Amino acid sequence: MKSDFLQQKIIRYSAIIIIVAILIGLVIHTDNNTDPTVGNIVGSAAVSEEKTISAALDEKVDSESVSDTNSKTDQADSHNNQVDSNNNQVDSNNNQADSNNNQADSKMSESDKMNSPEESETEIESEPIIVPVPYFESGGHYEATDPEEIELLKQYPDVVDMNFSGDTYEYNPLEQWRYDQIMKKHNKLPVNLQNLLVKRPQSVHFVYKYFDYLKNPQNYDPHAKSNKVDFTKAKSKSKYPYYSNWDSTWGYLDYSGGQLVTSGCGPVNFAMLVSGMNQDETMTPTTAREFARQNGYEATNGKGTLWSLFTKGVNAFGIKSEMLNVHQPERIKQALEDGKPVIMMVNHPEFTSVGHFILLYDIEGDMVKLQDSNSISNTNKMWNLSELLDETEVAWSFYK
Repeated sequence: MKSDFLQQKIIRYSAIIIIVAILIGLVIHTDNNTDPTVGNIVGSAAVSEEKTISAALDEKVDSESVSDTNSKTDQADSHNNQVDSNNNQVDSNNNQADSNNNQADSKMSESDKMNSPEESETEIESEPIIVPVPYFESGGHYEATDPEEIELLKQYPDVVDMNFSGDTYEYNPLEQWRYDQIMKKHNKLPVNLQNLLVKRPQSVHFVYKYFDYLKNPQNYDPHAKSNKVDFTKAKSKSKYPYYSNWDSTWGYLDYSGGQLVTSGCGPVNFAMLVSGMNQDETMTPTTAREFARQNGYEATNGKGTLWSLFTKGVNAFGIKSEMLNVHQPERIKQALEDGKPVIMMVNHPEFTSVGHFILLYDIEGDMVKLQDSNSISNTNKMWNLSELLDETEVAWSFYK
């Protein structure tokens, strides 16, 4: 009887446990039906009694095991964190090194860009117009006698050109030697040449030769056959001969209260214009100066040349002139395209600090070819017409 009673009791307890387990499973499944992990933990509702009891008995063991395992895991994690920290430090150092390398690469890249001909900003080279001819070659016969000067002339050019950049002009050894000679007797120079040397130190060659001009005037006689201009050479690549204010054949001649070198851009441009249009090699700056003086075109107040030299004076040589509006560049462009030369009075800082005549004789697109009697460098490059006109007072075109 006891055996039957115990058996029934076990069956009832087992049934109750199964029912409770089923109810608990249903509740948990209902609350967590979206969590796949919960489904795996709950498992099937048809759980056997042994599994249920075993799970209950093993709970304490599992708890202690998990606690011990977690402790060990924490220690391992602490060790791993230390390793990770060290690795992070290494990574940080590597990143810093990479950053430094990137900066270095960036600097090298910038340096490469600066040195690269494709990336660097390069100035557009101007088209050569004439072969530069030093002013002294077209006239005057200066002969050096000092041994030191003779040696220096073998190494450095005897050329005057007004074009230079910067605030300070640095003399080469030849220029310095001549400057020192000038200082020994500078009181013998005319005041205007003293001022010229101060304002334009690159005029040292021209100023220095003035002493030889006084001592040997026959070597600088503009009417002497030996000083005749080589017309073919002067024309070079243009039908208009290039004459320079700095030519010692005529540069020392007095004009408008000064000398042709400083006040004579009018006669010099007049000579280039007339001799070119008429192909007359006898029309030189010396001839033009005489014509301007004799016909009242020389300004006696020290301001150079009257504009009427280009409006009326040219008529005496079979040439007509037309005044052009400087605010209408298309008219000047058209004149040049038609083969008409243009004379302009400019106040452009790259030419002179005061009004200055220049001769324009050709155009390509918006870039003009010109002759500047004050500078071979300015003559040897092309100029933007609009930029020139921004600094231009008046312009004339010429025709026959």
